[in-house]
Amino acid sequence: TRMFGWPEPFADGADKKQRYGEVEEATNHRMAEILGSALTAEEAAELARLTTAALETLKANLPA
Repeated sequence: TRMFGWPEPFADGADKKQRYGEVEEATNHRMAEILGSALTAEEAAELARLTTAALETLKANLPA
């Protein structure tokens, strides 16, 4: 927030936690619909495997 010029004290967003969860769930649901209409089951499984592997590679290469 500092890099965008917002003054302190910074809000912690605790009052938006429930809404964030709702938006996250709606996004996940819609993305599943979109991917389900664009990919076969095999393609979706491959995408899941590849993205999981990519995430694991990124985590393994984080600086200490």
